[in-house]
Amino acid sequence: MLGGRAATAADTDCHLRVTVELTPDVPNASDVGFLSSLLNNHPEYRLDLLQRDDPSRIELELAGPGPAYICQNVVETMRRDARVLLHPRGH
Repeated sequence: MLGGRAATAADTDCHLRVTVELTPDVPNASDVGFLSSLLNNHPEYRLDLLQRDDPSRIELELAGPGPAYICQNVVETMRRDARVLLHPRGH
């Protein structure tokens, strides 16, 4: 029975890859403080830097509780950030 509950919890977790283009005034896109600031008021989520193509384009992993529509709400919050030029895309 315990294994069944664990599988259900894993199914509702959010793990999404997001590509973001940033304004030139962002000094260090890989800074943990900057990444967490993109989450605004979603402290239960985490952004991890996966790749930095150039100073303004980064690929991130968004992780936190689900379901998927709540995860998308976090991405929508990131889209409204003034430091984001290209709307985040989830993969």
